[in-house]
Amino acid sequence: MEYFTDDMLIPILLKLPAKSLVKFKSVSKSWEEIISSSAFIYHHYKTFSDAAADGHTSFLVIHDTFVPRLDYYFTRLSVSFADGQLISKTDETFHLPFMKTDLEAPPVDTPLIYAAGFGIYCIFIFHARTVALWNPATRESKLLPLSPFHSPSKRDTYVYGFAHVEYDDGGFFSYKVGLLRVRFLNLAYRVSIELYSSRENSWKFFKKCFCLIRIGNQATGKNWVYSGTNLNGKFHLFTWVNIKDPHIVTFDMSKEEVGRLEIPAFIRHDSSYDLTSSLLTKFDEKFLCLLIYRKNNENVIYLDVWIMLQYGVTESWTKISTAGPISIPEYVDVLGISKSVGGLVIHGLDHGDGLFFCRYDSSNVQILLPIPSDVYECALFVECRDSHVSFGGTSDQRIGANIAHSSRTPAHNSRISTVCSDAAL
Repeated sequence: MEYFTDDMLIPILLKLPAKSLVKFKSVSKSWEEIISSSAFIYHHYKTFSDAAADGHTSFLVIHDTFVPRLDYYFTRLSVSFADGQLISKTDETFHLPFMKTDLEAPPVDTPLIYAAGFGIYCIFIFHARTVALWNPATRESKLLPLSPFHSPSKRDTYVYGFAHVEYDDGGFFSYKVGLLRVRFLNLAYRVSIELYSSRENSWKFFKKCFCLIRIGNQATGKNWVYSGTNLNGKFHLFTWVNIKDPHIVTFDMSKEEVGRLEIPAFIRHDSSYDLTSSLLTKFDEKFLCLLIYRKNNENVIYLDVWIMLQYGVTESWTKISTAGPISIPEYVDVLGISKSVGGLVIHGLDHGDGLFFCRYDSSNVQILLPIPSDVYECALFVECRDSHVSFGGTSDQRIGANIAHSSRTPAHNSRISTVCSDAAL
């Protein structure tokens, strides 16, 4: 190996997939140091992200099983689209040790998976108080310490979670993970945030960050929280509980402040749009994207694709395409969009027969993933990107170096923050 200088070796390693790099760490100590360095991990991830091939992508899908209930599990679904033909296949199946099914858990409390960035995913199992980081490429997973601010009150409901992995100018990875806690009182949702920081190894409690007044719909429990995404260092949550004022709530991960963005103005006043079935996501990893469910007078389904071309500028919302008419099933749940394969992934709720793929400028709907006979639904879905970021080591070149190893006790140094206010958003 002495024949390879770093200048020769690094360009070669940067072209290898993350799974191969994990194996090559055992070649020599010098290779391990290069592959494990934060700078290399960052540049490797960016190289593969920028070179992502059009016409091919992969997704992570969570499966919820029938009674007798088996454990929840993930599959990695590879999808390619070329010459008008859709090809999909299951590449891998993941059974994670902390995703054991609890027979006493609420039947609708399916685990939530959230893309945190840099190939890291955060999994939330609210009834079990489980929050875990997971890297599918390396198969590494880690439970976070329990939040000391957990509320046992039946008046409080944990409705959503988010996470953000950051690579800073100093060359280190860190992350923050948030839990949204809601109390419904006097027709208003009062939302608090429990926020964990790997840098501080502690939880903060932001009490009554924002308040959402329910007007004109029957949102209860969790069903008003459906979609969120990260962009520009902020978490974005689409809310429609006030039918007169649907909008996007933001949480700045650095400043730890709440804000808001507006959706396209005329959508608020067009009765053909069903915002309760719409999705907030990202397009091409660069733009906020709204996938909006619409029915015409003949009850035919369309899905409009809107993107915010200039972040933060309401007037820059632009409709780039419409998928439809969608003839199957009678009701669909839109789960996501992929620029790589040029289409939408939808879940057929009425037929219950799987995931479907639809080109976002077409009405051609094709089966993507049939639901196996032992599976109740496969309704949570994220596009998968590989990295070899690690969060289990003690080196300061690895993510979460300061986290208490595998600790399930509440983190120390936790505190209540008063940064947020009980303002109506």
